[in-house]
Amino acid sequence: MDYSTGIVFSGGGVRGFAHAGVLKALEEHGIFPDVLSGVSAGAMAGVLYADGYTPDEMLEIFLHLDLYKLLKFRGFKLGLLSPDGLRKLLAKHIRAKSFEDLKIPMTIACTNLDLAQTVYFNEGPILDPLIASIAFPFLIKPQLINGQHFVDGGLMNNLPVQPLIGHVKNIIGIHVNPIHQEANKKSTGTYFDKIIHLGLRANMLNHIPSCNLFIEPPELSAFHLLKLSSAKEIFEKGYTYTCSFLEKQDNLKRYQRA
Repeated sequence: MDYSTGIVFSGGGVRGFAHAGVLKALEEHGIFPDVLSGVSAGAMAGVLYADGYTPDEMLEIFLHLDLYKLLKFRGFKLGLLSPDGLRKLLAKHIRAKSFEDLKIPMTIACTNLDLAQTVYFNEGPILDPLIASIAFPFLIKPQLINGQHFVDGGLMNNLPVQPLIGHVKNIIGIHVNPIHQEANKKSTGTYFDKIIHLGLRANMLNHIPSCNLFIEPPELSAFHLLKLSSAKEIFEKGYTYTCSFLEKQDNLKRYQRA
């Protein structure tokens, strides 16, 4: 195997802030990944971590996100919102210009609309694949890379373990899209949110067996897909649950650095 421990980050809108909390808990238990793979919000979390940010520093970046400044309405076109503001913000914070510059090897999963398949990026410039992986269909316009159109990787694969299989001894999967069980909540927002997460969950279920550890904080189901004001609470939910989860494991040494 090329690596000892790898982490896979799922997508999930603002629930992706939980990834930083999970990482903090993992570090406190002596677990530091050698390689990463992520999609959508998980790709952003993974890139920031691979770029050398601590989980607490990642939270500080998340706390200052402003959806209305990051994504501008561009009319009723293919993709209602322009990601130009998000691109500027990421360019400001991400110090590495290419995958090769990252401190930890990282793979980003995107959906190629033209070929109808998942494509993995792990070399060359970072920003274009990262923006593409976040570009949720209909909300953010598809991103053009090498003449082809790319959107949110979670559309086809919301837990991209494939780049790590055969290369990593221990795979830790972090999934931030538990399904809310309360049937009595029937608002339009809740309905829309649940439909999205049912789709995201369906395409990742087959990948769970590839994970040696699978972390899915259940309380994240209470948070709406786009509610940025919940960043701190989401971070804490990820951290608290993971601490409790890890304390129940009896084989943590296999994931810890010697």
